[in-house]
Amino acid sequence: KPPAADVELAEVPPVPAPAAPVEVGYVKLSQPDFLVRYVAESADWFRLPARTKLLSGDRLVVFPTYRPEIVLTPGVQVVLAGPSAVQTKPPNAQGEPELTIEYGRALIATAGVAGARIHLDLGGQKGIVTFQEAAAEMGIEVSRYLPPGADPETEPALPVVSIYTTIGRIEWQTADAPTPTPVEQGQVRVLVG
Repeated sequence: KPPAADVELAEVPPVPAPAAPVEVGYVKLSQPDFLVRYVAESADWFRLPARTKLLSGDRLVVFPTYRPEIVLTPGVQVVLAGPSAVQTKPPNAQGEPELTIEYGRALIATAGVAGARIHLDLGGQKGIVTFQEAAAEMGIEVSRYLPPGADPETEPALPVVSIYTTIGRIEWQTADAPTPTPVEQGQVRVLVG
């Protein structure tokens, strides 16, 4: 039976457009270090000079032996100790920076602000770091571990994340933890899987 011609069609809500990239910081380099941005749409790599603005969604890659520095608004400095790959995210509703570290090593510090926070996604492990002191600095290493004898074509590697404090004191809190875990200077917290 054909549908009646006088039946009104329900309005379909419009699909929201993806959010426009926002500025999240800038590149702070010293020679001879350099950093590249990968643009997936064109599959191109672009070398970023000092003072280049970083936008949310940028995928940044560091090659071996280089140590470029980026500054995330407001006042979080990240030194990437290559080889590393990171992706910038838009700040959250409170204006706190967010960063995804796919793999590699990084030193993260504040610009002299006690209580500063950064939201991190470390190889799938999500959490919030709070710098308890103005001069606090932390190190992060994100790597993959494949158990001996495992077939790399069929078995996934486990993410291994090391969080350590080089100066001062920080707190690490995951979304499912009721309270943050303090990491004192000289301590390391290792997350596997």
